Amino acid sequence: MYAVGLGTQGLYICLYQAGKLVAMAEKPLTVVDYQDVYHLYLSSEEFFPVFSTSLIYYDVISFGDFMEIATHSRKTRVPIATNQELKDKYDPTFIPRIIDMES
Repeated sequence: MYAVGLGTQGLYICLYQAGKLVAMAEKPLTVVDYQDVYHLYLSSEEFFPVFSTSLIYYDVISFGDFMEIATHSRKTRVPIATNQELKDKYDPTFIPRIIDMES
């Protein structure tokens, strides 16, 4: 599982199996009231249990706002991946393909 920050284009967490992209999560840049949202795109439902569990762990480690309390809070992060290998692994056609499969 790799996180790829594409600046203002967003943050994408990619899950690979045997070198093939099988699931991707898109995280909006803005978090409201400390509620992180992830949009999941899976090539098969079989990846949901392991991917969702891994995402929870990733979110707590990377964005855990423990003991933070605020009403109507708004935080924007613009993540940028500097590792070219991760950027090269990112497939911008994956999400549209999954959406097309579901239609």
